[in-house]
Amino acid sequence: MGKYAKRLAAADEQWKNTESGFPEVPPGDYIAQVRSAEVKETSSGNLCAVLQLVIASGEQRGTAASVWFTLESDKEDAVRVGMSMLKESFEKLGREVPESMGEVEDALELLGAENPIITVKAEKSKKGDRVFLKVTGLASAEDLEGVEVPEESAAEEAAAEETPAEEAAPEIGEGSIVTFENEGKTYQGTVTATDGTNAKVKTDSGEAWEDIPHEYLTVIQPEAAPEDAERAELLALAVANGVEVDDSMDVDQVKAALTAAALLPANLTPEEIALLKQSGVKLALAKPVQKPAAKPAPAKAPAKAPAKAPVKVPAKAPAKAPAKPATKLVARKK
Repeated sequence: MGKYAKRLAAADEQWKNTESGFPEVPPGDYIAQVRSAEVKETSSGNLCAVLQLVIASGEQRGTAASVWFTLESDKEDAVRVGMSMLKESFEKLGREVPESMGEVEDALELLGAENPIITVKAEKSKKGDRVFLKVTGLASAEDLEGVEVPEESAAEEAAAEETPAEEAAPEIGEGSIVTFENEGKTYQGTVTATDGTNAKVKTDSGEAWEDIPHEYLTVIQPEAAPEDAERAELLALAVANGVEVDDSMDVDQVKAALTAAALLPANLTPEEIALLKQSGVKLALAKPVQKPAAKPAPAKAPAKAPAKAPVKVPAKAPAKAPAKPATKLVARKK
């Protein structure tokens, strides 16, 4: 059992109810090696999970980076996002997601001991004041062509010893994935617009909500880049209209699926039509309803001629005996 297992167990319920880092590297896609994975204390004494990486591709090769996930904080949104991203990272790396928080520490140490080579994505926040790193999967054989993992450097050793600062609460912007409650029901959706205080949210089921105060929203995933925000909105629209899509599709694949579905304007809301037109997705033209051609009547069998009544042959009368010629009496004289 890990050093912090009992302390982590105190957050067990929130871990189970959470659905499925931040380096100083430019935005982009990278290949990196996990040097270590562990639970550490932040500067304020709260616990977080930390992946220590070294970038193995591109101009940033050899750069040390730390990805960390908030597990304790007085900011509930920060904890929810941290747990959500950690669960997602386990899944994308082909690991079994721990069933309880008490198992997280051991699972991380096992991951760090294997030193897997993974793919990560660095994204800039909407305000542009920070870059956050997201684990996207295990590196494939194709990804690893020409890649040489660098030796551990002094910078990595220093990063491993660094105490992470407390993470700020995630920002709410266009493309943020959020949840909120109303009349005892929990909704999840994508922020489509915000004025900094209130937000418009389109739920995964296609419902549009307006003027939701930010304090009522719980961030599951921070704001996305413009292309990611468009993809999130199109995915939600596709699901709401029964179009077969999945979360692995990029924005162009989602657009292709929507185009192939030939959605009719009559079946869409004005907002959905505007989004599809803005994204370049062509809608189907309404066609006049054609009645199916009448089926030809089955051929009738030729009518049978009515059976003729049997003709009675009159019975022949018995042949009469030929009449004897009348005897002519001749008067004789006596």
